[in-house]
Amino acid sequence: MSYILSKIIGKDIFFAYPYFYSIEPSSLCNLRCPQCPSGRGELTRKKDFLQMEDFDLILKKISPYALHINFYLQGEPFLNSLLIKMIKKSSKQGIFTSTSTNAQVISLEMAREIVKSGLNHLIVSIDGATQSSYEKYRVGGDLQKALQAIENINKAKKELNKTFPKIEMQTLIFSHNENEIEEIKRLAKQLNVDKQTFKTAQIYHYEEGNELMPQKEEFSRYQKIGQKYVRKGQTPRVCRSLHSSLAITVEGDVIPCVFDKNAEFAFGNLLQSSLKEIWNSSVAKQFRKNKTLQKMTMCDNCAYRK
Repeated sequence: MSYILSKIIGKDIFFAYPYFYSIEPSSLCNLRCPQCPSGRGELTRKKDFLQMEDFDLILKKISPYALHINFYLQGEPFLNSLLIKMIKKSSKQGIFTSTSTNAQVISLEMAREIVKSGLNHLIVSIDGATQSSYEKYRVGGDLQKALQAIENINKAKKELNKTFPKIEMQTLIFSHNENEIEEIKRLAKQLNVDKQTFKTAQIYHYEEGNELMPQKEEFSRYQKIGQKYVRKGQTPRVCRSLHSSLAITVEGDVIPCVFDKNAEFAFGNLLQSSLKEIWNSSVAKQFRKNKTLQKMTMCDNCAYRK
């Protein structure tokens, strides 16, 4: 409601706490994706796993407000052996849970535990119809492992007579897979996933172009004007994410959204302060001013910019 009112009057008004929280189970990854800060080796903050005692404290502080917890920020969530326990604790409190994975480590045994945990939504990244295409972005990854993980989840759901998690197969579109879209759709149908999505890919330093950019502009987040590439769309004066969500790193730092990869704009630390103190801090209030959004690179490259 605060977002809708802010859109109407053209000025941000905040009168409620966020309901959507992205919690980072792991800032470490097993792949080397070239347009990911972790894969690029450009993640400057601590590389670690979220510990259970820290998660318990975070959950206690956000649970009065949280309707949805997404266990993902940077890194591969399932590298953290405690993730399934974290999901289970959140689910028991009636909170909708989701995560996103490259699915390289989901065995049938782990799939059974994931299904038992109460996870609601599982996004699996499948960025190619063949191994040669897939590994151009998911460097070090095995397509067959990812496909097998989807089969494992479906098998576990059938064994346990469960309908969750719903599986979303997500594909980032690049130059090397833009002609495989129909094949990927057929693959999704064969795997019996619940949802399939295609997303434009974020490219760092896109102004000079990049070999990963799709040739078809409809599949790209960028367009070429003259000799330079520019981001499509306009940065919104009122950002929905600022009203509805917060992200929390493995160290407990509270950041405005998942696009603040290196926690440059941290509002405070949830292991040291209350959510109320952080949300109402002068740092958070200053960030939430409309004019701030117009100046930030992370907002310029946001996936939700129209």
